Amino acid sequence: MGERLFDALIVIDVQQALVDGHPSKEDSFLVAVGAMIDACRRAGVPVLYVCHDGGAGDELERGTDGWRVHCAVAPQAGEIVVDKRFNSAFRQTGLHETLQSLGAKRIVMCGMQTEFCFDVSVKVAFELGYDVTVPREGVTTFDSAFASGEALTAYFEDDIWDGRYAHWIRTESSKSLPFADLFVVRVCGICARFLVDLAVRVVPCIAGDWTQGAVQSQTRGKDVRPYEQS
Repeated sequence: MGERLFDALIVIDVQQALVDGHPSKEDSFLVAVGAMIDACRRAGVPVLYVCHDGGAGDELERGTDGWRVHCAVAPQAGEIVVDKRFNSAFRQTGLHETLQSLGAKRIVMCGMQTEFCFDVSVKVAFELGYDVTVPREGVTTFDSAFASGEALTAYFEDDIWDGRYAHWIRTESSKSLPFADLFVVRVCGICARFLVDLAVRVVPCIAGDWTQGAVQSQTRGKDVRPYEQS
Protein backbone atom coordinates (compact mmCIF):
# COMPACT_ATOMS: atom_id res chain seq x y z
CA MET A 1 0.00 0.00 0.00
CA GLY A 2 3.05 2.26 0.22
CA GLU A 3 4.11 4.71 2.87
CA ARG A 4 1.39 5.83 5.22
CA LEU A 5 0.57 9.53 5.14
CA PHE A 6 -0.44 9.57 8.81
CA ASP A 7 0.49 7.85 12.05
CA ALA A 8 -2.82 8.02 13.94
CA LEU A 9 -6.44 9.16 13.68
CA ILE A 10 -8.06 10.83 16.71
CA VAL A 11 -11.87 10.94 16.87
CA ILE A 12 -13.02 13.56 19.39
CA ASP A 13 -16.37 13.60 21.21
CA VAL A 14 -18.55 11.97 18.56
CA GLN A 15 -20.85 10.85 21.35
CA GLN A 16 -24.48 9.81 21.30
CA ALA A 17 -25.91 12.76 23.25
CA LEU A 18 -24.10 15.32 21.11
CA VAL A 19 -25.09 13.72 17.81
CA ASP A 20 -28.67 13.42 19.08
CA GLY A 21 -28.64 17.22 19.28
CA HIS A 22 -28.34 17.28 15.46
CA PRO A 23 -25.19 19.27 14.71
CA SER A 24 -24.61 20.95 11.37
CA LYS A 25 -24.54 18.60 8.36
CA GLU A 26 -25.00 15.67 10.73
CA ASP A 27 -25.39 12.94 8.12
CA SER A 28 -22.45 13.93 5.91
CA PHE A 29 -20.33 14.44 9.02
CA LEU A 30 -20.96 10.89 10.25
CA VAL A 31 -20.32 9.46 6.78
CA ALA A 32 -17.03 11.39 6.48
CA VAL A 33 -15.82 10.35 9.94
CA GLY A 34 -16.82 6.75 9.23
CA ALA A 35 -14.93 6.82 5.92
CA MET A 36 -11.82 8.16 7.64
CA ILE A 37 -12.01 5.45 10.29
CA ASP A 38 -12.51 2.68 7.74
CA ALA A 39 -9.65 3.92 5.56
CA CYS A 40 -7.26 4.16 8.49
CA ARG A 41 -8.15 0.68 9.70
CA ARG A 42 -7.51 -0.75 6.25
CA ALA A 43 -4.14 1.01 6.10
CA GLY A 44 -3.12 -0.11 9.57
CA VAL A 45 -3.26 3.41 11.00
CA PRO A 46 -4.27 3.34 14.70
CA VAL A 47 -7.67 4.87 15.49
CA LEU A 48 -8.01 6.51 18.91
CA TYR A 49 -11.24 7.82 20.43
CA VAL A 50 -11.66 10.65 22.93
CA CYS A 51 -14.86 10.86 24.99
CA HIS A 52 -15.89 13.75 27.23
CA ASP A 53 -17.10 12.95 30.75
CA GLY A 54 -19.36 15.76 31.91
CA GLY A 55 -19.75 14.42 35.44
CA ALA A 56 -22.74 13.28 37.45
CA GLY A 57 -26.08 14.38 36.00
CA ASP A 58 -24.61 15.65 32.73
CA GLU A 59 -25.81 14.30 29.39
CA LEU A 60 -22.24 13.08 28.88
CA GLU A 61 -21.90 11.41 32.28
CA ARG A 62 -19.54 8.48 31.95
CA GLY A 63 -21.32 5.14 31.62
CA THR A 64 -24.60 6.58 30.35
CA ASP A 65 -26.05 5.99 26.89
CA GLY A 66 -25.40 9.61 25.93
CA TRP A 67 -21.72 9.32 26.81
CA ARG A 68 -21.05 6.41 24.45
CA VAL A 69 -19.46 6.86 21.03
CA HIS A 70 -22.18 7.12 18.38
CA CYS A 71 -23.00 3.73 16.91
CA ALA A 72 -22.23 4.88 13.33
CA VAL A 73 -18.54 5.37 14.20
CA ALA A 74 -18.13 3.08 17.22
CA PRO A 75 -14.73 1.67 18.21
CA GLN A 76 -13.75 -1.89 17.48
CA ALA A 77 -12.64 -4.17 20.29
CA GLY A 78 -9.14 -3.26 21.44
CA GLU A 79 -9.07 0.27 20.00
CA ILE A 80 -7.95 2.91 22.46
CA VAL A 81 -10.54 5.15 24.17
CA VAL A 82 -9.38 8.17 26.18
CA ASP A 83 -11.67 9.84 28.73
CA LYS A 84 -11.35 13.59 29.31
CA ARG A 85 -12.91 16.12 31.68
CA PHE A 86 -11.66 19.33 30.08
CA ASN A 87 -12.02 20.86 26.62
CA SER A 88 -8.52 19.72 25.71
CA ALA A 89 -8.15 16.08 24.77
CA PHE A 90 -4.64 16.24 26.24
CA ARG A 91 -5.18 17.90 29.63
CA GLN A 92 -4.78 15.37 32.46
CA THR A 93 -5.24 12.43 30.08
CA GLY A 94 -2.84 9.84 28.70
CA LEU A 95 -3.40 10.81 25.06
CA HIS A 96 0.02 12.40 24.52
CA GLU A 97 1.80 9.45 26.14
CA THR A 98 -0.26 7.03 24.07
CA LEU A 99 0.67 8.78 20.83
CA GLN A 100 4.33 8.79 21.87
CA SER A 101 4.15 5.05 22.50
CA LEU A 102 2.84 4.64 18.96
CA GLY A 103 5.65 6.77 17.58
CA ALA A 104 2.98 9.07 16.13
CA LYS A 105 3.98 12.47 14.82
CA ARG A 106 1.59 13.01 11.89
CA ILE A 107 -1.97 12.88 13.22
CA VAL A 108 -5.43 13.38 11.72
CA MET A 109 -8.11 14.84 13.99
CA CYS A 110 -11.86 14.79 13.42
CA GLY A 111 -14.91 15.25 15.63
CA MET A 112 -16.76 17.97 17.52
CA GLN A 113 -17.51 20.62 18.68
CA THR A 114 -15.63 22.92 16.34
CA GLU A 115 -15.26 25.98 18.57
CA PHE A 116 -14.88 24.17 21.89
CA CYS A 117 -13.11 20.85 22.48
CA PHE A 118 -11.97 20.37 18.90
CA ASP A 119 -10.36 23.79 18.50
CA VAL A 120 -8.52 23.53 21.83
CA SER A 121 -7.30 20.00 21.06
CA VAL A 122 -5.94 21.03 17.64
CA LYS A 123 -4.00 23.91 19.16
CA VAL A 124 -2.60 21.83 22.03
CA ALA A 125 -1.56 19.09 19.58
CA PHE A 126 0.28 21.73 17.56
CA GLU A 127 2.01 23.07 20.68
CA LEU A 128 3.13 19.53 21.53
CA GLY A 129 4.85 19.27 18.17
CA TYR A 130 2.42 17.13 16.19
CA ASP A 131 1.89 17.63 12.47
CA VAL A 132 -1.89 18.03 12.54
CA THR A 133 -4.28 17.46 9.64
CA VAL A 134 -8.01 18.23 9.75
CA PRO A 135 -10.38 16.72 7.16
CA ARG A 136 -13.11 18.76 5.52
CA GLU A 137 -16.56 17.41 6.47
CA GLY A 138 -14.99 15.64 9.44
CA VAL A 139 -15.67 18.44 11.95
CA THR A 140 -18.99 19.89 13.06
CA THR A 141 -20.80 21.95 15.69
CA PHE A 142 -24.23 23.44 16.41
CA ASP A 143 -25.87 26.63 15.23
CA SER A 144 -25.30 29.55 17.61
CA ALA A 145 -26.97 32.90 18.16
CA PHE A 146 -24.50 34.63 15.86
CA ALA A 147 -23.58 32.03 13.22
CA SER A 148 -24.65 28.71 11.79
CA GLY A 149 -22.69 25.60 12.66
CA GLU A 150 -21.58 25.31 9.06
CA ALA A 151 -20.31 28.91 9.02
CA LEU A 152 -18.50 28.47 12.34
CA THR A 153 -16.72 25.36 11.13
CA ALA A 154 -15.72 26.99 7.83
CA TYR A 155 -14.34 29.98 9.75
CA PHE A 156 -12.15 27.83 11.99
CA GLU A 157 -11.01 25.64 9.09
CA ASP A 158 -10.05 28.51 6.80
CA ASP A 159 -9.16 31.41 9.09
CA ILE A 160 -7.96 29.83 12.34
CA TRP A 161 -6.40 26.40 11.73
CA ASP A 162 -5.21 26.33 8.13
CA GLY A 163 -1.64 27.57 7.78
CA ARG A 164 -1.34 28.17 11.51
CA TYR A 165 -2.10 25.05 13.52
CA ALA A 166 -3.02 22.43 10.94
CA HIS A 167 -3.26 21.38 7.32
CA TRP A 168 -6.53 20.32 5.78
CA ILE A 169 -7.57 17.53 3.45
CA ARG A 170 -10.78 17.00 1.56
CA THR A 171 -12.64 13.75 2.15
CA GLU A 172 -15.00 12.01 -0.22
CA SER A 173 -18.20 10.90 1.50
CA SER A 174 -17.83 7.22 0.72
CA LYS A 175 -16.69 4.37 2.90
CA SER A 176 -15.79 2.34 -0.18
CA LEU A 177 -12.99 4.61 -1.38
CA PRO A 178 -9.45 3.20 -1.16
CA PHE A 179 -7.12 4.84 1.34
CA ALA A 180 -5.04 6.64 -1.26
CA ASP A 181 -8.11 8.26 -2.81
CA LEU A 182 -9.57 9.37 0.51
CA PHE A 183 -6.73 11.76 1.25
CA VAL A 184 -7.09 13.78 -1.93
CA VAL A 185 -5.75 17.21 -0.97
CA ARG A 186 -3.11 18.00 1.65
CA VAL A 187 -2.25 21.67 2.09
CA CYS A 188 1.18 22.35 3.59
CA GLY A 189 1.84 26.08 3.92
CA ILE A 190 5.47 27.14 4.22
CA CYS A 191 4.73 29.13 7.35
CA ALA A 192 2.86 26.25 8.98
CA ARG A 193 5.67 23.83 8.15
CA PHE A 194 8.26 26.14 9.65
CA LEU A 195 6.26 26.54 12.87
CA VAL A 196 5.61 22.82 13.16
CA ASP A 197 9.30 22.05 12.68
CA LEU A 198 10.19 24.65 15.31
CA ALA A 199 7.69 23.18 17.74
CA VAL A 200 9.11 19.71 17.16
CA ARG A 201 12.55 20.98 18.11
CA VAL A 202 11.26 22.72 21.23
CA VAL A 203 8.90 19.98 22.37
CA PRO A 204 10.22 16.76 20.80
CA CYS A 205 7.96 13.77 20.44
CA ILE A 206 9.62 10.77 22.05
CA ALA A 207 9.20 7.74 19.80
CA GLY A 208 8.17 4.50 21.48
CA ASP A 209 7.16 0.99 20.49
CA TRP A 210 5.21 0.83 17.23
CA THR A 211 2.68 -1.65 18.49
CA GLN A 212 -0.85 -1.54 19.82
CA GLY A 213 0.17 -3.93 22.57
CA ALA A 214 2.82 -1.52 23.79
CA VAL A 215 0.20 1.19 24.14
CA GLN A 216 -2.10 -1.00 26.14
CA SER A 217 0.66 -2.11 28.51
CA GLN A 218 2.53 1.19 28.95
CA THR A 219 -0.32 3.70 29.23
CA ARG A 220 -2.92 1.76 31.18
CA GLY A 221 -4.90 4.08 33.44
CA LYS A 222 -8.40 5.22 34.28
CA ASP A 223 -8.54 7.60 31.32
CA VAL A 224 -6.89 5.38 28.64
CA ARG A 225 -8.30 1.93 27.99
CA PRO A 226 -8.86 -0.54 25.16
CA TYR A 227 -12.47 -0.59 24.00
CA GLU A 228 -14.46 -3.61 25.12
CA GLN A 229 -17.70 -4.47 23.38
CA SER A 230 -20.61 -4.85 25.78
